[in-house]
Amino acid sequence: MQKGTLQICLSEAWGGLEMVAFEVALKMKTNGHFVTTVCPPGSPLEKNLQKNGLETIPLKRKNKYFCVGSIRTLRRALKTGRYSAVLIEQMNELWQVVPALIGLKHIRLVGISHTFLGISKKDFLHRWLYSRLNSLIALTEIHKQNLLAKLPVKPEAMQIIPNAVDTEKFNPHKRSESFRRQYVKPEELLIGVVSRLDLGKGVMEVVHVGDFLKKWKIPYKIIVVGSETAGEGGAKAILEREISERGLTGHVLLIGHRSDIETIIASLDVLLMPSPTETFGRVLIEAMASGVAIVASNGGGVPNIINNDQNGLLVPALSAESMAKAIATYYEDPAKRQRLAQNGLACASDLYDYRKLDQKLYHILGLCN
Repeated sequence: MQKGTLQICLSEAWGGLEMVAFEVALKMKTNGHFVTTVCPPGSPLEKNLQKNGLETIPLKRKNKYFCVGSIRTLRRALKTGRYSAVLIEQMNELWQVVPALIGLKHIRLVGISHTFLGISKKDFLHRWLYSRLNSLIALTEIHKQNLLAKLPVKPEAMQIIPNAVDTEKFNPHKRSESFRRQYVKPEELLIGVVSRLDLGKGVMEVVHVGDFLKKWKIPYKIIVVGSETAGEGGAKAILEREISERGLTGHVLLIGHRSDIETIIASLDVLLMPSPTETFGRVLIEAMASGVAIVASNGGGVPNIINNDQNGLLVPALSAESMAKAIATYYEDPAKRQRLAQNGLACASDLYDYRKLDQKLYHILGLCN
């Protein structure tokens, strides 16, 4: 029997982290690697995995720490002999996984961190948990340095594998003039924001960007693609009120969650990422692969992805005026917009194509000879 990977993602949400977990499992199966994903029953991740014929084990933990039921479920799976590696998508899953792995030293344990840490975790219990990790994957060099400062992990155990993009799905050929005609006239810029409607993501600043552009008489439309965070309503109503009070109805449009995101991104003139603290910001590499110019907040791990004035424009975080000025630069200098977009396209192919990055992950998991 081929030994494979037990992937663990116990989040019940459906966002960037969960989408990465889904794509990792799907690509592993496509590349001939056996994988089972442990995830909450009824979660969007479980539904998407099962819809695509991927094996799952249902697990709903009662707490984030030593949950006896969760540990038993994981240990039963691990003792079947079907797995040579465990891949965790959230570091708090160590509380269940490490006890389940006691006595199973032959199974590799690899973790992917998707977020920056704000507090130190170098106490006795965390040292014990992290000592079991064979490898910890960060998304950027900035992210790696953050983890080394906060976690009891040795530098030699750290690896950097950025998020990947499917350049067959996201590419300039997906641009649709019929989509553009729904929103803009030929002389107008189509600016897109792909984000959950969460005020912590900088979406309020997007409305203020629209205010500046309108005052400066730059013809534009901004479309915001995304829905509210599950269980955290209210942001949409706040944004709609702000749009109305500033007289931007018809200029800044909330178009909700969309399944045709590759068409939308490729059809933009500018991708705006206002979030101030993104660990990575996968939409950036999707825009690069689509040949679209980028304006992004200079925060989080973004400076490791966007080189200012080379493959995009970086602006101070949460500065709506700076974002608007960068967009105005693209409007006034279409040649620059095209040049930076083409540089981003080349960067996506060279650094972020999933076919190159998948092999690095498989090597760390011990799946490559």
